[in-house]
Amino acid sequence: MTDPQQQPPPRRARLFLDRALSASAGVVALSALAVSLYQTKIMREQQRASAWPYVRVGHNWDQPGHGYAIHVANDGLGPAVVRAVEVRVDGVARPNWDAVARALLGRDARAYFTTFHRGSVLLPGTERSIVQLPVDSEAVAFWREAQRPLPSDTSRERLEIEACYCSLYDECWRIASDREEPRRVAACEPPRAPWTN
Repeated sequence: MTDPQQQPPPRRARLFLDRALSASAGVVALSALAVSLYQTKIMREQQRASAWPYVRVGHNWDQPGHGYAIHVANDGLGPAVVRAVEVRVDGVARPNWDAVARALLGRDARAYFTTFHRGSVLLPGTERSIVQLPVDSEAVAFWREAQRPLPSDTSRERLEIEACYCSLYDECWRIASDREEPRRVAACEPPRAPWTN
């Protein structure tokens, strides 16, 4: 006769145990997949954050030997690829700095321009003067006219600069000379007038 303690468990109990172990393995596999997907998402966000550009527009007056300057700077962690630039005087888009000077002063100005247009790249930690006027009465007049409020909207200045730039991951922002913070946008729209400087 066989010993009752050595008899195999009933078939039903074995079937339940097999199913319970299979279900447990499935839950563990799904949990591992969920953790892996979440970790991948976090890594992508970290990569994007490590390449995040943060561009600002500023004005400087009386830099030693430079007079008045308008500059752009990338204070972010990644390069900023410029996709659109628009410079307006009195709300009207102008094609270059010569047209800006004529609109502000009624004549050409003796100024030094650098390239800041579609396709320009601002590396992290760099600042670029996009227009400089030497120290003289013309620079003072340019600065005063640029800062003067619009007659139709006193919250805006006569000279307005807007640019749209994107990160290496095609995340885009729009900056403006009258705004402290860049604004996130889905894509960069072309300017009303092509900027040729």
